Amino acid sequence: MTSFRAGHPSWRCLFCIAAGPRVGYGHLMRASALARCLDMEVAIALRGGRAARQAASAVAPLVDGPEAWRTADVIVVDDPNHRAGARWVARARRAGLPVVSVHDDIRVHDASVAVIGALGVPAPRTATPLLYGTRYYLLDPRIAGARHLRADRAATPAPVVLIALGGGQHVVAVAQSLVDAILAHRPDADIQVAAGFAAGERPSLRGARWLRVRTGLTRALLAADAAIVAGGVTLYETCALGVPAVAMAVVPAQRPAIRAFARAGAVIDAGDVSSSRAAIAAAAAGVSRVLGNRRLRQSLARHARQLVDGQGAARVARSVRALVAERTRRCA
Repeated sequence: MTSFRAGHPSWRCLFCIAAGPRVGYGHLMRASALARCLDMEVAIALRGGRAARQAASAVAPLVDGPEAWRTADVIVVDDPNHRAGARWVARARRAGLPVVSVHDDIRVHDASVAVIGALGVPAPRTATPLLYGTRYYLLDPRIAGARHLRADRAATPAPVVLIALGGGQHVVAVAQSLVDAILAHRPDADIQVAAGFAAGERPSLRGARWLRVRTGLTRALLAADAAIVAGGVTLYETCALGVPAVAMAVVPAQRPAIRAFARAGAVIDAGDVSSSRAAIAAAAAGVSRVLGNRRLRQSLARHARQLVDGQGAARVARSVRALVAERTRRCA
């Protein structure tokens, strides 16, 4: 397949990303967020399996082969495997294309522009031009548009708790234990668990229900009194909207961001999912604290919104368009 999703009548952006149950779907979510702001035709070259291909094809056409590279005007690389990402970048360079690389750590590629929007990552020493800081974290622009809809809530008879730990299989593994632990503290809680992109049948939940959404969690987050999130994209969405949150790392790479948000008073740090029993107990206790303390909810929301404004994708899109415009002028 070599078609691009319709957008700008002449400019085309190829996203080179990784996704799947193990690596997660945050890189796909960031690509989708940036694509919404680009006003270009977009397509995806994917490193991932069948489940990832199914999820990615709902965002943009999947492409493979040299034709996709020959017809692109700019490449965006978002792959957590540094070696795989470097291959994407080298291929773009050989094709003479500007390339934007998106990172969650200090190892940036030799790209036209590198984007590091994750909190807790030191600024790398590099000759590559940087878009650095949470001002450039790639979130669906609908998040920024919905910030004004989020209101502080007084205690309700059935507080809504959203568990959103990403799109991998770990969601299924810990969901029931988290639900049980929360209900032990707050038997009145109305608990929803975001199913993410995990494939296959999901076990029935006692005391909660699966939330199946493919178009983002904005509406569910706006309705939540508290959330339990991982350290990926949903953490930043939660902060941008000002939802009081407890954060659990599902992979070690998420620890720096969670620690940084917690130090800033923006979330409660519940530790690592890998230390399952302790993390689940800490997360449930954190949710109970949040639901029982309006001042804490207000403080978490205020600090979180100060750190993330949700407009990173629009800022990065302007840089991407500037790269294409410069290339167009050179080729004219």
